[in-house]
Amino acid sequence: MAYSDTVLRIALSMVATPIVVVVIALTGLPPCPPAAVAFAAGLGLLVVVLPALLVFLPRICRVRASLDIDTLHVDMGSCGVIEIPLDAIRSVRVVDKVVPVWRLAGTSLPGFYSGLFEVKGYGRAYIYAERLENLLALELANGRTVFVGGNAPELADKLEGLVAGSSRIDAENAPRLQRERARIMLLALAAVVVMGAVLGAIAYAALPDKVPVDYGSNWEPEEWGSKTSLLAIYYAIVGGSAAVAAILLVAKRDPTVTLIMLPTVAGLILLGAALLFAAPCYAMQ
Repeated sequence: MAYSDTVLRIALSMVATPIVVVVIALTGLPPCPPAAVAFAAGLGLLVVVLPALLVFLPRICRVRASLDIDTLHVDMGSCGVIEIPLDAIRSVRVVDKVVPVWRLAGTSLPGFYSGLFEVKGYGRAYIYAERLENLLALELANGRTVFVGGNAPELADKLEGLVAGSSRIDAENAPRLQRERARIMLLALAAVVVMGAVLGAIAYAALPDKVPVDYGSNWEPEEWGSKTSLLAIYYAIVGGSAAVAAILLVAKRDPTVTLIMLPTVAGLILLGAALLFAAPCYAMQ
């Protein structure tokens, strides 16, 4: 990646920081220190960390391909590894360029493509690449097409020789995420959701019977309700975040999903926790 491109990505990631300052200036901070910390941390994850992660995703998840005796490995750095059994590959060739019409399930950013796309001239196909030029095209026995960037085109001749002697099985799960790397990311995401649920149960014990359930500007209470209703709102945030993550993870052939969802879910849970932590302060007034 060119030096000027790197500078541009750094500049774009720094734009998010003033946004946090503006939001806090407009809304204020909750009156209790724990609530203020949770609110600022949640906002920081969603407005600073997540955009920075998306901006630098092409570097974090740089595509590198390698071969072993029976599998093509598409290593995408911190995002994960895609595995394609050689026996599932019907044909191999290098294409000059592909044109995604729209994204069906995956990630599409300038300089990075991962997941399932509708591709002009190919129909539904998987793309794992930083750019859309000079790609290795793999036609699988199950009818899917996979385009791989990075150094993958350099493996075309060797891969074609290996594929020529394969049995071409109908591998329904190809391409697939490497289980070990995927399991680590899923466990991390599950741990965030579980900690959010436990946090709500602990905070509930410290809540007074009557608490604010809605706030106006500068965190002034506009509506009051029971602590059970406030906990229900919090768990709706936790459950909603987990549900969105689960729906996105159904597209298991996009290794970037769990990496993106970690700061998203954690940020939403912290914003919800700020509501719980702020409530006891108004009972003391």
